[in-house]
Amino acid sequence: MLESAKAIQHYVKNLSFDEFWDDALKRDAVTYRINIIGEAAKHISPATAKALRDIPFEMIRGMRNRMAHDYDRIDYRKVWGVAQETIAPLIAALQKHFAAHPPPPLVETEYERLRARPMPKSPQ
Repeated sequence: MLESAKAIQHYVKNLSFDEFWDDALKRDAVTYRINIIGEAAKHISPATAKALRDIPFEMIRGMRNRMAHDYDRIDYRKVWGVAQETIAPLIAALQKHFAAHPPPPLVETEYERLRARPMPKSPQ
């Protein structure tokens, strides 16, 4: 969740809504990352949800379900609103939680996994 939230923040940094609207790659990337956050929210334990009362897990799961199942009717104004208003507080809450409850050392970020993979050989 934290990794995807940070990615969203990066994707929309210094971007206006019109720039977001005109850039299909950014819209798709933000939408995809919101889906990842929503999917991760489905796997939050009740104890973790209780500890993170400020995070609206039910709303996050609901948005993910609407985006995944009504993909032809995504309202990008709402996606933009989430990116602008909800992601920063989510990052803050998760960082605070992880400062008090560090994840196990075996957890890798997507970036670390990609760096650890050998590069494919180029075709001859």
